[in-house]
Amino acid sequence: MEIKVGEYVRTYDGDIFRITGKQRYKDLIIYTTNTFCKYTEIVMNEIVKIHSKKQKDLICEGDVVLCSINNSKPQIEQIIIWEEIQQDKPMLGTRAGIMLDELTILKILTKEQFQQNCWNMEV
Repeated sequence: MEIKVGEYVRTYDGDIFRITGKQRYKDLIIYTTNTFCKYTEIVMNEIVKIHSKKQKDLICEGDVVLCSINNSKPQIEQIIIWEEIQQDKPMLGTRAGIMLDELTILKILTKEQFQQNCWNMEV
């Protein structure tokens, strides 16, 4: 997997960061991130779920986003998969039927981060 400087990365743990540097040290390639962490190419191959130049490409089913639709007041939406008959692949969107491409995403809370950080209510 070749990750380029400037790309965004989503890990299997739901962390999202940007690659800010890439350098070779002996036989290793070392990536630097915007969170000031350094990872070897070997580690990156183990932890990276998705990488892309576009942040929107990192959004997955179950993520929670703060978004705006047609410059409206920001709202919180959960991302789900829509099975579109006209498309070859399922598309992401909101429960209200708005496709991901129509949203202006302001913030992302990955489903993994939500599960790790939410508090279970005692009922």
